[in-house]
Amino acid sequence: NCPPSSEDIRAVQCSSYNNQPFMGRLYKWEPFNEVPGGQHCELNCRAIGFRFYVRQSDRVIDGTPCGQNETHLCVAGRCT
Repeated sequence: NCPPSSEDIRAVQCSSYNNQPFMGRLYKWEPFNEVPGGQHCELNCRAIGFRFYVRQSDRVIDGTPCGQNETHLCVAGRCT
């Protein structure tokens, strides 16, 4: 188990887009997990303070949990 102070791996992946312009503007990004089951291994991030989210990548880093409190992991873009 990871220590309680560990950062959420999806939050780390989303925050890597904070310094990249999107639609001509910089945003701070957080994970958006309210997606259908087939999209759990995509990197969907919501702009903090806004009502939209973006699929930043078609797959998360291998080993990322498929969802919150989930024991299954994403590998090669699939939940296994």
